[in-house]
Amino acid sequence: MGNRIIVKAFKSSTVINDGDMRLLRSLPAFNIESLGPFVFLDHYQHQSKRGIGDTSHPHAGIEVISYLLDGSVVHKDSLGNVDTLNAGDSQFIKAGSGMLHKETPQSGRHGLKLWTSLPAKNKFDKPEYFSFKADKIPVIELEGNTIKVIAGNVNGKEGILPVTSPAVLAYIHFKTGHEVTLKIDETFQLGVYVLQGGIMVGVQGPLVKGDIGLLSNGAQINLNPTRDLPADCIVLGGQKIAEPLIFEGPFVMATIENLNLTKRNYA
Repeated sequence: MGNRIIVKAFKSSTVINDGDMRLLRSLPAFNIESLGPFVFLDHYQHQSKRGIGDTSHPHAGIEVISYLLDGSVVHKDSLGNVDTLNAGDSQFIKAGSGMLHKETPQSGRHGLKLWTSLPAKNKFDKPEYFSFKADKIPVIELEGNTIKVIAGNVNGKEGILPVTSPAVLAYIHFKTGHEVTLKIDETFQLGVYVLQGGIMVGVQGPLVKGDIGLLSNGAQINLNPTRDLPADCIVLGGQKIAEPLIFEGPFVMATIENLNLTKRNYA
């Protein structure tokens, strides 16, 4: 296979934009309910200590991934975990059969919130919590640009999050105009989401802030920033979901029966 290309691109939906907080949602959107195992992608930025999910709420049937670009937040959950995340840190919650958590901002924040759907056989696994400090996330330096491999394998470097389904999540920060070439499993469904600046995929684009480009299969991805530096994007995706997805609020299940059971557990 050759280089991946953009086969479809669209703008995120603006969920909140009130002068303090801006929240963009890329997944789920339109007729696209998943990208590899990822079923949810929010990109948020706020100046005050206003929270998203700062009251106790449940999750089940999914894994919740947070990547904090700026700011600080305190996490508390029904497993008894209390944890503080700062800029560059990543959080991983395997919600499994279900857990409650809340996040209390300590400052303004800028970050990403993603969900992966657990395979049907793992929907009721025991919940688990992990967090990884910025200096523990594997880094690749290419031509003055930085790639942080949060999950999966990129250019032979293995990410740190224990995602259940085959998946990849990488954050790319362009400080220079040099091209970055990523080699990722050629069978994975992949997309590129832009956080800042403009990004070209080969000669296609640019994708700009809030855009997500869905990619063809291929042996590698060639990413170039436009002249507006710095630029930031993520590459995400993985093995295509082959099971039903029943998505309701904070729960993602494979059958109506399991969804109803989960809802009763948190009624």
